[in-house]
Amino acid sequence: MNKTMKKITVSSLTLLLSTSILGISVNAQNKQNNKDQYPKTPKEKITFLKSLSERLAKDGYTYKPYKVNYNDKNDSVEVLQSKRKTDYKVKGVWSYSGATFSEGVKLVSKKGKEITVSMIDGFYNKNANIKSLKNIIKLETSIMKSQNKRLIKKDFIKLEKMISYINSAKDKKIAKQSYEQLKSYVKDNSNGVPSLLVGQI
Repeated sequence: MNKTMKKITVSSLTLLLSTSILGISVNAQNKQNNKDQYPKTPKEKITFLKSLSERLAKDGYTYKPYKVNYNDKNDSVEVLQSKRKTDYKVKGVWSYSGATFSEGVKLVSKKGKEITVSMIDGFYNKNANIKSLKNIIKLETSIMKSQNKRLIKKDFIKLEKMISYINSAKDKKIAKQSYEQLKSYVKDNSNGVPSLLVGQI
């Protein structure tokens, strides 16, 4: 009786250990598979863009946030210019280089109200609505998107001539500033988009 019990006990123990080891092995394999299937999310790194922030801040209260309309029926998004009279100034620009990989902008109104928007399509320069600057903006946008160096050079000559035809001294000053900022951007795009083209690309 004791020998039988001993045999059963040893057999049971062996089976138990085998099952446990197999379970640990399967569990470890599942964890590895999950790790391979769902790679680790890169750590978010936030960088304050000092040079760009200071440049855009110098423009003063010339910016407005876009209004976003969501259409549930056809699952579409419509981005419109804001009809509100409140103008904003750029307080700071931050770059998110992890999983988000985007740029955020903090705007502040004259009354101190702060909002955070996307650098790409969250706000725009209200001077972009000036009639005499419409064609300037159109050509500058084309230059920004172009990869053809010869064409860019020709377009800059054309752009300079277009600016010379602007009658308003105030509008011409805005166009000249944008022209210089665009030249700086083409040379090194880390200098940031020209102020006039914010929200236009």
